[in-house]
Amino acid sequence: MSFKHRAYVQQLEISRLKLMQLEEEIVKVKKTVEYENWIEEQHKLNEELRNAFQTKAHDEQLNQLIQTLLNHYSNLFKMKSDAAKVDIFYLISGIRRSSAERLFLWIEGSRPLQLLCVI
Repeated sequence: MSFKHRAYVQQLEISRLKLMQLEEEIVKVKKTVEYENWIEEQHKLNEELRNAFQTKAHDEQLNQLIQTLLNHYSNLFKMKSDAAKVDIFYLISGIRRSSAERLFLWIEGSRPLQLLCVI
């Protein structure tokens, strides 16, 4: 194998790794957008529940709103589970740090309390 051929193969491998990193970042951005949408929906549901209590809604309507809220939180835990499968450091440290920074923070000292927030 010639030197040019080896350099070409090495460049292809580097490009493949960069592509994988970009795909991972895209997944993280999508998760962030999903979470922002979840927060907006949470505010809306909280307002609906607050209004239902203030207007003294029927038990059936309150039960339906509470079930909707429970399902909404179930979706949050599913999103967290999916995010943890992709990158647990991302879930614990958030999006403001690079993967390397999150890794070093994790190595520096584990934070069990943060794990409880995930669970």
